[in-house]
Amino acid sequence: MSHVLLGLGIGFSLTLMIGPITFTILDSSLSRGWRAGVLAGLGMWISDIIYITLCYLGGRQVIDSIQREGVDSWMGVVAGAVLIGIAITLWIKRHAELGKARKELPSARNLAGHLGRGFLVNTFSPFTVIFWPSLVLTKALNTEMDRQTALLFFGSVILALMIGDTLKSIFAEWIRRRLKDRYIRTSRVVFAIVFATIGLYLLTRAVIALVTA
Repeated sequence: MSHVLLGLGIGFSLTLMIGPITFTILDSSLSRGWRAGVLAGLGMWISDIIYITLCYLGGRQVIDSIQREGVDSWMGVVAGAVLIGIAITLWIKRHAELGKARKELPSARNLAGHLGRGFLVNTFSPFTVIFWPSLVLTKALNTEMDRQTALLFFGSVILALMIGDTLKSIFAEWIRRRLKDRYIRTSRVVFAIVFATIGLYLLTRAVIALVTA
């Protein structure tokens, strides 16, 4: 149950972040209705599931094949550095403007196009490329989580994303009227601090383990 609650918490936290993924859902919903927003979200969820599966299976094979002392600590160093990198990126891009970000989205001419739009935006988002491998590494592989528990954990994350993204699609107009550039800056600063704190904790713990080994 603790893994499910943690997964839901991570998923809902991700839905609060303001970036290309949120802009895509809102823009699709506003241009073609909430169904288009849900389809854009569906493309993103498919992309996330592919990332999680590849990272988990590929990472597990690497860990199973490397059985030397200190590998877990070095994994912690990498995970901590990645999270700190995410924090730095969010901090640098905290002044991004809503209007400019929406203009940079790929176009979609029909409902099916919105699904592909969501898939492409999520798949090639720098945040996605960095976040999922880092989460899989720190929560599933580095903690020796069994496959059933990992399925529950990541399933909870995806479920929360599905709920949050669907609500964004339905209430897109209400969100647009209240979404200001100031809120975007504040949310990115908050998440930058959160990621930096977690990254520093993982990095410090891993370094201490290597030094005292």
